Amino acid sequence: MPPEYPLMGNLTLYLPLKKIAPFLTAGAGFSITGTSAKMLGAGLKFRLSERMGLLVEYRRFWYTNSSLEFSYLTSDEERTPAFIAVGISYLF
Repeated sequence: MPPEYPLMGNLTLYLPLKKIAPFLTAGAGFSITGTSAKMLGAGLKFRLSERMGLLVEYRRFWYTNSSLEFSYLTSDEERTPAFIAVGISYLF
């Protein structure tokens, strides 16, 4: 099975509040092996200082294989993994 090399683009919209910034994110992409991907998510960014923040987010992905038999998904199959992430953000 050859490796998948996905290419995705995302758009994130923040509500610019002082200490907590909620956000929505969405994206779409594809790979050269015929798999397409879509993503939706939301989260919160807590500002710890002027340049540092704590990030908590949830993302849900939809992967669909269109036709190629060597992909890890069978034809027209869809997988929907999701994750919750916590991280630190730094503004330059």
